[in-house]
Amino acid sequence: MTLFTDPNALQIVRMIRAPREGVYAAWTDASVALQWWGDQGCETEELNLDAWRGGTFRWVFKAADGTKNLVRGKYHSVQPPIKIVHTWQWVDAPGWKEAWSLVTIEFSEKDDGRATEIRLTHDKLPDEKTRDSHMKDWNSSLDRLERLFTDVV
Repeated sequence: MTLFTDPNALQIVRMIRAPREGVYAAWTDASVALQWWGDQGCETEELNLDAWRGGTFRWVFKAADGTKNLVRGKYHSVQPPIKIVHTWQWVDAPGWKEAWSLVTIEFSEKDDGRATEIRLTHDKLPDEKTRDSHMKDWNSSLDRLERLFTDVV
């Protein structure tokens, strides 16, 4: 159990019925990530993932309401297939002008390698409303990721 001192942090634990290497690749290979990245109803226009320490990512998408959004970040740690840590910033979004949050994704082998536990932590979010919105959207994205592997099996 993780104890947070940041009241605007969130953590989600999810089990994916697939080997860890494949689940990890779904976070680092843009051709795979395009199939699940983003909450239900969003349409990705561009997704660049340079998943190496010091690399960057850039995600341009239309939300379900039609608004265009840009999220960017920098990879601080990439440990295949165990862990990814990167910053997260909404460009031109209210409350994000000087704000950078931090996303940590940990991948643990389960069920003799047939499943992967994902522990996603997103902290340093600007406020409670943003935290709650990200909780909903991350869960929606992880639902899509889970379906990606369920449809393959």
